Amino acid sequence: MWSNYKQEEFDENGKTRAFLTALEKMGVAILPDIHTSGHSDDFARDTILNNLQYDGIIPIHTINKELLKEKYDKVILLEDNEEKEICNGNK
Repeated sequence: MWSNYKQEEFDENGKTRAFLTALEKMGVAILPDIHTSGHSDDFARDTILNNLQYDGIIPIHTINKELLKEKYDKVILLEDNEEKEICNGNK
């Protein structure tokens, strides 16, 4: 994650810190100072999703999220600014 996202002025209402804390409690390692463009090609996305066990995929930063629903199982489509609670072991 880009380090500035963790700084107070970029963290709207502490949501980023709360999200990272929840991930850490689930045992997810938070790597420092990594930032990606948010874009992936089909090969990279297929490689990752075909090698992970996941409960759901929530596409973000895309103009055609419906295409993922056609290609993968367990795709959860959210509208802009819609929130979804994610819990370890609970759906």
